[in-house]
Amino acid sequence: IRHTTVTVSIADDAGELLKPEFEEIQGTVSSIRLDSIVALCGRLSRTKAAAYIEAEKVFVNGQIESQVSRTVKAGEILSIRGIGKFRYNGTGGQSKKGRTVVTLLKYK
Repeated sequence: IRHTTVTVSIADDAGELLKPEFEEIQGTVSSIRLDSIVALCGRLSRTKAAAYIEAEKVFVNGQIESQVSRTVKAGEILSIRGIGKFRYNGTGGQSKKGRTVVTLLKYK
């Protein structure tokens, strides 16, 4: 801020300013493992998703996660370096082929 002019004002309702916007992503996965969810988030193969996890580029609720087979719970926030930040919303049933339908919210 040293060489920049800054103006500050008090907001009447700060709650409206801080609400994040999401883009909904829906897809099917074979299981609710971390590598499957990361693969859906980044539109990657599970092998490449596992490489991201092992390279410590995936954070679950702000903590580095290196276990590929970890089960993801509804409401957890995934941050993937180079891809984005997502909130896992949970499952929505099964497809005809027996795959689990999941919903993710991508932060804009």
